[in-house]
Amino acid sequence: MGILEEVDESVFPDPAQRPHYMIGINTNGTSRTGQLSAYHTSLGEMPFPMAPRLSSPEPSHGQWHQAPRLIRSARPMIDALSNSPNLNARLVSAEDILHLQLKKLAINAVMKATHCFVGMQNPHVIFFTTAMDSKADLSLCWRRYRRY
Repeated sequence: MGILEEVDESVFPDPAQRPHYMIGINTNGTSRTGQLSAYHTSLGEMPFPMAPRLSSPEPSHGQWHQAPRLIRSARPMIDALSNSPNLNARLVSAEDILHLQLKKLAINAVMKATHCFVGMQNPHVIFFTTAMDSKADLSLCWRRYRRY
């Protein structure tokens, strides 16, 4: 989406001084209770990779890569995130996170709208991570919808 590139250009103009970023997806459910407070509504996971850098300034010629030095320097942060039981965090590849982002987008586009139409609130939503679980959740929504 260009956010990291914008930050790099404006905050870190010298490429040698730019930090390495981690990106991730959080599927833990939360609900806001106030301006600075929220509560945890469902367990999820937080997959994260090191944000890739293009090896070439030309986007058409760039290849994503993960330098071993980068992974070594980030190891303390990776270990801290991975060992946090409440986050359920795990290191994944940059390619995997793209697939997971697309999956989350597709699930949210269908499931959130379906739950809204049948009047289900967060406590009634089943957390799912697999295609079979999402089919079961859709089936539950359909049965509830047919009762109305």
